[in-house]
Amino acid sequence: MSLTDVECKKALPKEKQYRLSDSNGLSLIIDPKGTKYWSLRFTVNGQRKSKALGQYPNLSLKKAREIALDIKYKFSREEVVDELKPLFKEVGLCCTKLFLKASSAI
Repeated sequence: MSLTDVECKKALPKEKQYRLSDSNGLSLIIDPKGTKYWSLRFTVNGQRKSKALGQYPNLSLKKAREIALDIKYKFSREEVVDELKPLFKEVGLCCTKLFLKASSAI
């Protein structure tokens, strides 16, 4: 379930740091001093990563969601490119072999 701005405002500090989860790996971390900041968890090449986005309320819930989507999109595009690179190498090798066969037949 997604967070609301009211929930973010009403979040009170506890003895230990805790997080309120939003969608797409975004969460609001509340530390014992009452400081609230946005954090994003995501996976790149099978490894879990975490990135601090900014402090709440300086960075609104809406803006934090936009930044989170941008970051996740950026890293998902890099994974797609990395997955395609080996395929292009294989195609290049096949084309080179065909070219060599065709040129040797002449």
